[in-house]
Amino acid sequence: MDKDDEEIKFRDQCALQIAQAIIVANRNLISYSTGFDMKNIITFEDFQKLDIRVGTIIQADIVPKSKKLLRLAVDFGHELGVRTIMAGIAGGDASSAAVNLTVGKPRVLAIVNLVPREMMGVQSHGMLLACHDGLNNIVLTTVASAVPNGVEVG
Repeated sequence: MDKDDEEIKFRDQCALQIAQAIIVANRNLISYSTGFDMKNIITFEDFQKLDIRVGTIIQADIVPKSKKLLRLAVDFGHELGVRTIMAGIAGGDASSAAVNLTVGKPRVLAIVNLVPREMMGVQSHGMLLACHDGLNNIVLTTVASAVPNGVEVG
């Protein structure tokens, strides 16, 4: 390796270290200014890898021996069909949560391109987007308008 190549390699390494320091500084600044810890910052390209779709919960079943896990059948329309998604959203009363989801048939947002994961002996083919309301209740991210099942978000 000649001197020019070594200099280019050194500059590249310095640029990489500076970029990493900026990412850490930005994350710390955001965490400090909002009072919330954030997960690692991702690139736009990383976000684009997520396949988030609109779906309707058409069935919710209690998973035996689980306090909060429900087996959901979610309709993602013609292209993706109905998928089984396991979700730990039942809270303390799994039976009422299952009934409420089945009767209400909420239209939800889910990531559908995750590697399938086995939970309590059942393969889960996605993940619902949800949050906590501050009172230890789980709130699903829902879609209010008449957007068809299977529509991609993003």
